[in-house]
Amino acid sequence: MKNIRSIDEAYGELVLGIKDFVKDRPWDSASYECRMFRKMVQSSHWCISGGVKDTSGLDWPDTSIAVGDAAIFLRDHLLQTTGQRIYGLTFTLTPDGKFTLDYDYERPADYDDSEDTISLEEALGSLAQTDIAGNLANAGDTPERRFLAAAMSRLQTHTAEHTQRWGLGREARWNLDMNTGTLQLSFADGRELAFPVQIVGTYNRQDGTLLWGWDHPSVPEPLRRAARRVREYGEREGFERFTTRTLACTENDAWEFTAAAAELDGVAGAYRGDAGGTWVYMTFDTGAVSGN
Repeated sequence: MKNIRSIDEAYGELVLGIKDFVKDRPWDSASYECRMFRKMVQSSHWCISGGVKDTSGLDWPDTSIAVGDAAIFLRDHLLQTTGQRIYGLTFTLTPDGKFTLDYDYERPADYDDSEDTISLEEALGSLAQTDIAGNLANAGDTPERRFLAAAMSRLQTHTAEHTQRWGLGREARWNLDMNTGTLQLSFADGRELAFPVQIVGTYNRQDGTLLWGWDHPSVPEPLRRAARRVREYGEREGFERFTTRTLACTENDAWEFTAAAAELDGVAGAYRGDAGGTWVYMTFDTGAVSGN
């Protein structure tokens, strides 16, 4: 197994693998798609040229092992930093070097992962040497992308610290009190921690849309501050997605918006809770923690 220790290195292995796979054939884009199990990857691949998808007679070269290791690293990294479990990914590269990465968060109906689940402790152990803060995830070449990537990198660092220090991601239950603006986390060892919270927005998993907290009918006015700061920043910088009340986006986008809210509101904590199939994205103030 290749010892991959950063996001950039994982992306590099995916790029090298696709280029080695394409070789001299004409291509407008090439993709690597995989389904991930505990320590193995089931993959498929194709290239597109002139609008025609070619999947016949194409075999991965020797770099396929490193590509699979890169996919597993990205899965473990996401779990360790956000608590999100992915079951697959699709990496698409174009000849100019640009790429897109799409994660599959949905557990297949026929997939039993009861003996396949990666614990946060295991992920932390495998990523102990990762310099999260020094590796921006696909920063891109626009001011908005650079801002979001930097905010997400800082949030990932803070999240890893919270996980190691007091067990963020290992809680048995969570509760959000909208009246008091408090996020309460309950742990199996009896600990109860409570944090002041701000609501960034809610994500509808059915249609893939985010409703910002700054104009959310279910969010009390005192809990809109962090989301409003994102909107105000977007107005100053001309970032349309920050000022669009409801927008289509991915779950990863929603996490980046949450990182932006944490950055602009000056806090170092973020959380996502499942409210009956709708994700609630929020920030919390770790400097005002209470509990036992």
